[in-house]
Amino acid sequence: MKKLGLWLVFTLAGVVFPLQAWGEHEIKYRISPLGNLVYQLDCMAQVARFQCSRGDFNHLWQSAIEAGENDAKMLQKWHELRAQLDESIEFGDGEDMPMVTTANYPMNAANN
Repeated sequence: MKKLGLWLVFTLAGVVFPLQAWGEHEIKYRISPLGNLVYQLDCMAQVARFQCSRGDFNHLWQSAIEAGENDAKMLQKWHELRAQLDESIEFGDGEDMPMVTTANYPMNAANN
């Protein structure tokens, strides 16, 4: 009976607490300089679809980057361009165009 009880305990422990849980884990972050720049521009231009704090970047832009009047113009241009991405697109009914197909189409496409 004791052997059965010990066997049951070890079996359950093996199922409930797999050995992988006690293994070493490593998290790697890959940060793209371009992605970081786009994130900052979206935040500074206030077009971000995510929650960000412009104040967090203001100090960086005023001290390390030393943003000037031209940078303010470029941020405004960024704002205008990003706003265009939010516009809706409507598809209209176009003319019906016949599909040109031939036998063995992919094979003889260059012959037409």
